[in-house]
Amino acid sequence: MTKKLSGKVAIVTGGGRGIGSAIARALGRQGASIVVNYASNDTAATKTVEAIEAGGSRALAVKSRLDGESAVRSLFEAPGAPMKSVPAS
Repeated sequence: MTKKLSGKVAIVTGGGRGIGSAIARALGRQGASIVVNYASNDTAATKTVEAIEAGGSRALAVKSRLDGESAVRSLFEAPGAPMKSVPAS
């Protein structure tokens, strides 16, 4: 069965903890590849990524405070970022 968001990429800001983590995990369960953006808690972001990957989706944690253009760009240019391999739609 194909998942609803298979082939899509979601960037979840604040995705390392709390509501952001829950959203990232839910999108992963629906088949999306997830970029988990977080500002400071490496451990929480890693746990979120591991949970998403355990469910069968791709995930990547990117530590960045989104306080300017270069910070936002880092989400798209991070090594292993799934949007490098997913065609834009």
